[in-house]
Amino acid sequence: MKYYSIFLLLFLNFTSYSQVYNKFKGGGGGMQFGYGNILLNKLNHELINNNLPEFSSNMFSFGGNGHGVINNFIVGGGMYRYSSIKKINTDIIIASAGINYGVLNLGYITQSSKKIIGYPLISIGYSTFSLKFSNNSPLTFQQATTNKNYEIEIKKASPVLDIGYLLEFFPASKTDKLKGGPCIGLKIGGFFTLNNKNWKYSGGKISNSPEYTPIGFYIRTLYKGYVFR
Repeated sequence: MKYYSIFLLLFLNFTSYSQVYNKFKGGGGGMQFGYGNILLNKLNHELINNNLPEFSSNMFSFGGNGHGVINNFIVGGGMYRYSSIKKINTDIIIASAGINYGVLNLGYITQSSKKIIGYPLISIGYSTFSLKFSNNSPLTFQQATTNKNYEIEIKKASPVLDIGYLLEFFPASKTDKLKGGPCIGLKIGGFFTLNNKNWKYSGGKISNSPEYTPIGFYIRTLYKGYVFR
């Protein structure tokens, strides 16, 4: 839980300090890449009990978003994913775990200067956590079409809340009033989902499924662009 305590302290510190020099109108968007840490202890315990591999809590995190800015209020949307892959039995079986979610983003610019803006962002949407087990050996067309046991993917869906703070730097800005342009930045945050035992696969529901609630922390680098007026 130390990661979440650190995140909360940083979030409160950033949001409590407000210094905005301009009212911004415009829009922008871009990509994000970074590190995610997802609580998997309870799920890993269930996997081990069923002679399946446990997954690392450390996952690669990536996504993208776009939004409009009106008088420093931010409204937009985004898609994000966390993924982990584990190979079993000398690359014959590949297992993967991950979560992806689409969200509505709401924020407000609380810090600005000639080259920097900073803002908290609250995102609400829907998430899908998935486990996938597949056979990585070569198959004939007949094997692939007659035996359905070569691959299975199970999923669980639930609402998600993502809370983060972003600092974005505009290296090419040379005017007193920030006009936009390419920017790089950093986002730190966490996401929380509701408890849901309804696991499914392509054929329908799965019974006796484990109770698992995905919760995670992340830090990402941002590569974006804006136009302000």
